[in-house]
Amino acid sequence: MPRQIEHIIVLMLENRSFDHLFGFLDHPKPYNGLTGTESNPISATDNTQKSVFKSTKTYITPDPPHSHQEILQQMDLGIGGTNDGFVAAFAAKKALNGGASDIGDIMASLDTESPNNNGFIMAQLAKRFVLCDNWFSSVPGETWPNRNFVHAATSAGEVNITKKFYKDKTVFEAVADHGLRWKIYHDGPPQSWVFYKLWFQGGFSHFSNFEEDVKKDRLANYVFIEPKHFSFGGNTNNMHPGSNKTSSDMDFKNAENLVAYIYNLLNTNKKVFNKSIFVITFDEHGGFYDHVPPGRCSPPDNRMGEGGFAFDKYGMRVPTIIISPYAKKSYVDSTLYDHTSIIKSVFENFGIPGQLTNRDKNANSFLDNALVSRKKNQLDGVREHDIQEVFTTRSGGPEELNDFQRDLVMVAEAVDKVMADNQKEVEANIKRIGNNAEFDGVRALDAHMDTNRLLVIEKRFLKMYP
Repeated sequence: MPRQIEHIIVLMLENRSFDHLFGFLDHPKPYNGLTGTESNPISATDNTQKSVFKSTKTYITPDPPHSHQEILQQMDLGIGGTNDGFVAAFAAKKALNGGASDIGDIMASLDTESPNNNGFIMAQLAKRFVLCDNWFSSVPGETWPNRNFVHAATSAGEVNITKKFYKDKTVFEAVADHGLRWKIYHDGPPQSWVFYKLWFQGGFSHFSNFEEDVKKDRLANYVFIEPKHFSFGGNTNNMHPGSNKTSSDMDFKNAENLVAYIYNLLNTNKKVFNKSIFVITFDEHGGFYDHVPPGRCSPPDNRMGEGGFAFDKYGMRVPTIIISPYAKKSYVDSTLYDHTSIIKSVFENFGIPGQLTNRDKNANSFLDNALVSRKKNQLDGVREHDIQEVFTTRSGGPEELNDFQRDLVMVAEAVDKVMADNQKEVEANIKRIGNNAEFDGVRALDAHMDTNRLLVIEKRFLKMYP
């Protein structure tokens, strides 16, 4: 593996399964995709089958189920199959919440072959560089526990979103401990704010600074990018199904354009690109069908989750692409990975000894599997979607929020309440608002939020912790 890598850059998007994005990808190499014969029964008592199919739709209503218990049902409906509960779980949520989508839409896989189709940008990069077809989310659970795993190799015993501050040591602190730099770029309040010890290391930065940092060759050694989770009068770009409410597909297109923007920016700055790895992955599958059953894995620690879950089983498979001039060309990497493979690779690349938990200790690094020792993959840029931005809400005005956004609003409000000049005071403030009771002191929220408030909190945070 080349030791010329100075920058590992990770973009983590939201809630898409491998088969949903790449199941029918026309890849030049064999990979573990769909055959077209996969199906799910409607329920445990109705064996009517809903089959996989190609679709150009990126939206689905209601937002697919992806809580811990719902994922366990998706993995096993209890009638002797594997990954046979996706339709039943979606049907149950639709019956409860309503929604315009057919229950069989949960089996859809994007048709990415036309240059005008959604998913085309991701497909082009997957076919040019390294496609990982055996990369799993770290826990059968929601966004937060999986994002916590990519940072700390544990979710502190949580399998669903638990709105509190977390204090487990992260990969960012390990990087800093060894004289290296890290940076989290965000456009709006990021989920990573919940790791309050990071606030005092000066590693948070607005995404608007990313381009200049690349052009001036001052990227940190480890870079993590959170997409735009709130529209602020424009549109989000995180691919979350709940952000794609209409056939405009604006969030999905903007998310692909974010991918293209980062890749093209790196690719046109060869001095930086020639010493970088760019990893695109997703926190979890978001409830969409995938045909590969997750296997067993090493528990990170002794903390148990809901129902006695021991964190000894992966979550569902997610799309992941590894991009670099050193990446093997048009390669399929079937090595077993999960999100802690990022931590393992960061430690290995930068010579950081030890591990955060037992999970990343036993994870596979992608460095030797995905990369070669000399540059060989110099390719052209990718074309972005040509879209007319649709402003779904007035700038700074009330915005209807999905569940994930409401959770982040709670984070922002809690951060605003506990910010202080030193860590001890922050910890005292956290104790005061009742951290163990899910931000107990934070006001209840309805389904709307004045986004001006979020911008004010973000600006205050970046000013206090530059």
